[in-house]
Amino acid sequence: MPSSTPTTGPEALPKLTLLKGRNYKLFTGGPVEPTRLLLLFRLKEPPSNARLVFDGVYVGDTFEVLERIITQAKPTETFRAFAGFARWAPGQLKYEVRQGAWAALPPDSKGIFDDDPTTLWEDCIGRLAAPRAISY
Repeated sequence: MPSSTPTTGPEALPKLTLLKGRNYKLFTGGPVEPTRLLLLFRLKEPPSNARLVFDGVYVGDTFEVLERIITQAKPTETFRAFAGFARWAPGQLKYEVRQGAWAALPPDSKGIFDDDPTTLWEDCIGRLAAPRAISY
């Protein structure tokens, strides 16, 4: 689960003049390439080089994407910035899922972009533990 670092975007990326005077959190995305910036975002009109993840949520990793998000986003459009990411060896994740090492929930953009990311893990665990309706 990504965690928030004690830095803001401008502190972590001082060469980006675009971020000066803005207060965006930078989250730790994982141990692989910790200096690489990944952006998870929701925009009505995403940049052409963005990749759709699910239901209007995209991922991008270029400064052009960051600039588009910062300069043109509307109040209902938002993003999370991550330093680094996680990676598995070929077949490793599929194996771990089959072994029951992972629990999956349906994607939920509200949870991803909630104003208080410190409760995301707890909220997901609660959703996993909640009784489910059985349909036949």
